[in-house]
Amino acid sequence: MGAYAGLFSVTLSHNYYSNGQIPVFAVTPDTATANLFKKFSLVLQQTDTGFGVFYDTGLFSPAQASMLFAGKKLSILLSIPETSFFYYTNLPAYTNSVLCFSNAGHANTGQQGAPAPLTRSGFAGQADVYQLSMPAFSIPVSNSKQTVTLTDALGREVPPAHTTAGGTQYANLDGMYTLHQGTAITNLYCSAAVYTGHPTAVFDIYLPDPQIAPPYAICDGTGQPGNFIVSFDACAAMWQYYIVNKTNMAVNNLSISSPDNKIKFVYNGDVNIAGDAAQAFISDAAIKLQQHPTGQYSLVVRQNTGRTSVISESLPFPSPSTLKTEGNTTYLSALVYI
Repeated sequence: MGAYAGLFSVTLSHNYYSNGQIPVFAVTPDTATANLFKKFSLVLQQTDTGFGVFYDTGLFSPAQASMLFAGKKLSILLSIPETSFFYYTNLPAYTNSVLCFSNAGHANTGQQGAPAPLTRSGFAGQADVYQLSMPAFSIPVSNSKQTVTLTDALGREVPPAHTTAGGTQYANLDGMYTLHQGTAITNLYCSAAVYTGHPTAVFDIYLPDPQIAPPYAICDGTGQPGNFIVSFDACAAMWQYYIVNKTNMAVNNLSISSPDNKIKFVYNGDVNIAGDAAQAFISDAAIKLQQHPTGQYSLVVRQNTGRTSVISESLPFPSPSTLKTEGNTTYLSALVYI
């Protein structure tokens, strides 16, 4: 056994958390990748910020490792057990799908030595969602006789296993594919294990092979281990405060002030909360969710004389557990008694 050198690493970041780190997650190789790990004595190491794959330099020199692993695909499954992760993460609602991240075909746009993003845009989003499929499926012939083609993660056309009068059949698929049916495009991830296991995300990392085009985004193109990053974005929500007056204080001119007055709160009418009359206020813009929100939101009252006084210097922050979506708008709410 010798020292270990990295094949690649992936850093996960999330701007909801104060330290930018997802607190609980697990990574495992899929079956085919686990077999490669065993064959070549590879090691998958999870860290607080992501994971990496390493090889034993006592078994292979860097040159030998480069030849042995050239063009191989390593698939790592990411599971995030925290169900609230999807409440405060800005991701589209999806079913029977999985987030997919791969370096296949990515252009290298990062600075030398900087992590290369695996997301299709700045943060994980709709473009990274792939519909789940088994390794084999059929496309029935449509009345319009649309052309059907399937391309793999490298953009290469995949020949069908069978073509009959009833349709086109594909088999033995593994990984990310794009199905073209006329002008319609569907992203598919084909894997029995992923289809039944439903991980949060799949990472398909192709190790560099100079014989295959397009080139892979392996770090900065210098031949060093690939260093990748996937960033998640916290969702933003409209904040609603419900103010219940349990005192005899005259509070007909309430208002809410925000840090630096960047967010305005608008009176949104009187409502009934569990039998109590409450005044409702709503932010005029969505506010990004944070694990530990900062700033101070104050409740003030304007007297008839025109002077203002502070009733509460620090209102409670709305809890993520109150998150709800109506139409295309997301809301958080907090109940305040005075």
